[in-house]
Amino acid sequence: MRFSFVVALAFVVALTSFIFVSAASAQTFSNIYSFDGNVGLQLWGGVILDKAGNLYGTTIFGGAFGAGIVYELSPNGSNWTETTLYAFTGGTDGGAPEASLVMDAAGNLYGSTTGFNGSNGTVFELSPAGGGTWTYKLLHSFGNGTDGIGPAGNLIFDAAGNLYGVTTSGGTTVHGTVFELSPDGTGGWTESILYNFQGGSDGLGPMGGLVFDTKGKLFGTTQMGGSFKQGTIYELSLVNGTWQETVLTSLNKNTGFFPEAGLAIDNKNRLYAITLKGGPGPAAGPTVIELAPTANGKFTKKVIYVFGTNPGDGGLPEAALTVGPKGSLYGTTLTGGNQPCICGTVFELTRGTNGTWTETILHNFTTQNGDEPRSTPVFDTAGNLYGTSKYGASFFGSVFKITPH
Repeated sequence: MRFSFVVALAFVVALTSFIFVSAASAQTFSNIYSFDGNVGLQLWGGVILDKAGNLYGTTIFGGAFGAGIVYELSPNGSNWTETTLYAFTGGTDGGAPEASLVMDAAGNLYGSTTGFNGSNGTVFELSPAGGGTWTYKLLHSFGNGTDGIGPAGNLIFDAAGNLYGVTTSGGTTVHGTVFELSPDGTGGWTESILYNFQGGSDGLGPMGGLVFDTKGKLFGTTQMGGSFKQGTIYELSLVNGTWQETVLTSLNKNTGFFPEAGLAIDNKNRLYAITLKGGPGPAAGPTVIELAPTANGKFTKKVIYVFGTNPGDGGLPEAALTVGPKGSLYGTTLTGGNQPCICGTVFELTRGTNGTWTETILHNFTTQNGDEPRSTPVFDTAGNLYGTSKYGASFFGSVFKITPH
């Protein structure tokens, strides 16, 4: 189901009708917690929320053994209280968790570690055990490489309780995998490789997590490979019991390329990708791409924003977008924003009635209020937006909140 990007540059610019709005004043930014380096440090993954409004996340390093932690932030009046739920030892339990967590209906947390001290990575579960304690369980340890190396991006569940994720390398062809972990009925979990990337036109090196559409198809990105060797957006469909890959588009300089982030999907099964490197037009910056499904099962592609089109609009977006309650897109950039810091931004993209998209900068980071946000922001039920910055106000990392007025 491959289709080509043949729209001339002038038409791309005309279609996207890039519009920029400077930093909005209708919200309040606050750092709700700054890590001190002893508890944890360097936040790459974002946070998730439970029904009570508690936040959960990971740090790559820090903790009792220096290999990272899983933490909880609980609202306490106008403050937030941090509790370390688990400190990785860097042994068989893994270490350096980079991705966000996922929670099941029972309140159990699931995540992955990228590898530590020669490990190829792990998938784990943390279950509340009463009295404020949590129990760690190793679900899968990536072994000799044929089952994948370096799980990346967030995990996702299907309706049956199976977990899905990607590894950046490993597999039978060493170019990365899509994997599934299924409960075996006896308390254990079984890994299945759904797809081994071949390293050619099908892509290689997936770094972002997956999304499901309403028909049960999986979608993701690869950072490299494809027809132009600059990344892909792909689909995995279950056909007669076997998952088959279809490249929806091969990325290139006309679309933006090298996507490190996964995809976002809205309630109309439209996919949104964000690329790390140059797109069309004089700005030649990272892009946001929309893939809209058509009646014949294919997708139409449109570049809806090019970073660098307007001063201070951000650069190096490394995290997937979030679809907001009203269909707007929200994300972070690792760099860009106001001079002289250019420490990153939180932005909003809003679709107009004529199909054009407007960018609004919700926050410009400084060394005083955070630095290098590289996570996907999330909403609570009140419309507050939460995220993390890698270094943060205390250098070791921060969790922030943006409150609308």
